[in-house]
Amino acid sequence: SESSDNEVYMIEMLKFKNEQLYREYMDYLINDVLPNINGAELVFRMEKIFQVNEEPEWDEVMIIKYPNGPIYLENVLEQDNDIGNNADREMIKQMLEQRDAGLQNSYVWAATLNTEVVDKYPELVNVSSKKTDLLLHAIKFN
Repeated sequence: SESSDNEVYMIEMLKFKNEQLYREYMDYLINDVLPNINGAELVFRMEKIFQVNEEPEWDEVMIIKYPNGPIYLENVLEQDNDIGNNADREMIKQMLEQRDAGLQNSYVWAATLNTEVVDKYPELVNVSSKKTDLLLHAIKFN
């Protein structure tokens, strides 16, 4: 189906409790996990998020691209599958526990890119030949 063919972007906003523990987890994710998922890559990472008229609520935001929804589900949301050998599963479990210990709070969204924005709403974007800008606009309804 079309939805399973679209790249999926995991967007995560993070507030640290123990930054060192979290950094060790991120090193593991970037160096040992993502290279083993064909088509997955860290595409954006920014520290010290700026918020207008407020203290930053988040210490970091990152975006990881997965080739499609099923691969994201299999490798991220359904981690109880038969991933590698017992040592691999134990390491993944340990690193996820370390991640949880290092975070005070996090929000995670899975999204696809709306590639029609440039054509349908050109006034919203500064179109250039380089696609290096990122706008993430999250709205919370009460």
